[in-house]
Amino acid sequence: MDIKFWFSSQKTGSRAVPLKFDRATACIQSVTGLYLHLTAMALPMTGHPLIHFLLVLSTTTAVGAFLFDKDTETCTIYDEYKDLINLAHVENCLSIDRVFTKLKRLGDQNDQYCFSHVLHQLGDRYGVSVQTSEDCQCNGTNSLLHYQYNAPDGTGNRKEHCFSREPNYKALFDQFFVDNGNTAPACRSHHSVWFHLSRIHEAYCAKELIYHLKYSFDQHPSPCVCQQRLHYGDPNDCMQFHSYQALLRLKDTNLCTSKNSQWDLLHDLEIRSPLCRKNIIADLATHFHNPLSLDPCRCHLVKPISYDELPLVEGKLDECSKVHGSSYHHLRHELFQGARTAGCATHFHLWQQLQNIQPFKGYDCTMDLILQTANTYPSAELDPCKCTGELPTTTTSTATTTTSRTTTTTSTTTSTTSTTTTTTTTAAPYPPNRYHCRKYDLVVDIATAKQVHSNGSTLCKNKISGTNEDLVLTLCNMTAVDTWSRGLHVISNCGNIPNYSPIATFSATGNYQPADAQSGVFLECIPEGFKMAIQPCDGVPQIIHVETTGVFNNNATIYYVVV
Repeated sequence: MDIKFWFSSQKTGSRAVPLKFDRATACIQSVTGLYLHLTAMALPMTGHPLIHFLLVLSTTTAVGAFLFDKDTETCTIYDEYKDLINLAHVENCLSIDRVFTKLKRLGDQNDQYCFSHVLHQLGDRYGVSVQTSEDCQCNGTNSLLHYQYNAPDGTGNRKEHCFSREPNYKALFDQFFVDNGNTAPACRSHHSVWFHLSRIHEAYCAKELIYHLKYSFDQHPSPCVCQQRLHYGDPNDCMQFHSYQALLRLKDTNLCTSKNSQWDLLHDLEIRSPLCRKNIIADLATHFHNPLSLDPCRCHLVKPISYDELPLVEGKLDECSKVHGSSYHHLRHELFQGARTAGCATHFHLWQQLQNIQPFKGYDCTMDLILQTANTYPSAELDPCKCTGELPTTTTSTATTTTSRTTTTTSTTTSTTSTTTTTTTTAAPYPPNRYHCRKYDLVVDIATAKQVHSNGSTLCKNKISGTNEDLVLTLCNMTAVDTWSRGLHVISNCGNIPNYSPIATFSATGNYQPADAQSGVFLECIPEGFKMAIQPCDGVPQIIHVETTGVFNNNATIYYVVV
């Protein structure tokens, strides 16, 4: 098929122009004042009655812009499409039940192209590293009902088929329905569902799950409400973002960290402000441009490095890899196919490599690599490498020695004073374990099912999820909750943490957030996790297993010793 087109612009600036055509010759004026003329034959397209052509003149847009400016004129006729795709524009706290309602309405249009496009765009945008945003506070709908067979939701019952064929279907099912023993709160913001939804290959499995989830939320008596807890100002004011601040600290206090531990911070910053992401990479590339005279860090494996690569559904991996003079291909090889050969390393050289990635015809290949690598390394806690060492702290001590020499002929005594300065360099220690819980009292409380109480704990009526602090405040001789600080990361230091130490979930910024935190007493390590004692708000002390594969407060990677 021959396609001929010409264009001229009547306005300054440019944007993507969607084209759709049939057997006729079309002359279309877009909203940008761009004229295009083309002649072509219509071709069938799976899942959509019309073929869509897109002339992308610019993919560089403002903060929070689309990954790829591909929304078509046809898709934007659906209000639900516009509402959902806008989640890639602006960071917000749309609740999960409203997401499923909008997805069902979009699915009812039977437009598979637009339906898949939304899932792929947002799945690539948010990936596996983004769960419920710290900016959001959600209340209501503590757990969902059982999967309802023969629900009047417009779909059949394909649970067994999709369970056996689609691991991402099962992953989402286990997050929401109580059938498999899930007790995580169902009310949350939209962030955590897109990755799995976008990677369900069979369209009717994705549709069936969405429709059943929407039906279950509708039947629940407690509505899910999410509100923005933090409101950001000028998106170019980079210091307002915690991820920017954390990356900035790499220049001094957090020098010895693995290169793999930076991707979730870069991902967060990419979502909030691509400009700030570019600024911090340039700043760190300049700072670490010259090698250190003495490398204070040592890196080693704590678990096997994986070859797994999770490319973006609509990314440009191959195109970016072939750009001449770009470091994209080399860095990608170092992170994935050649990861075991490359081994563990600090972040020192990462920034220059990122700075040297070149775009592909206006497409941001740095963004592409950040978003796909964050799927493999979604948090610092899951980094297979650990780098130890701290910025050296220097103390100086002075010793004074006095010697006397006597000359008898002149009866003169001469005193000579010499000063010796000793410089000692030591690494800053980890915070000490300040508290220890009473073992025998805990054993008795568990054995007798005795519920304990403390005046300083968070009221259960104010809790969104997790436990309050009654157990640790009673048994661990601890101070007020607002004085708690984050100590050692439990899963990374499991063998070194004393049994019966108080532990709790802390946010990525190091804060204890009483409304949705869980605290308890560390008991012992187990494969892929540890045992701890907790007291639920409506229960008695009990022992639970917390593993790295768990979700929300059942995930071992978010627990730290309380100091």
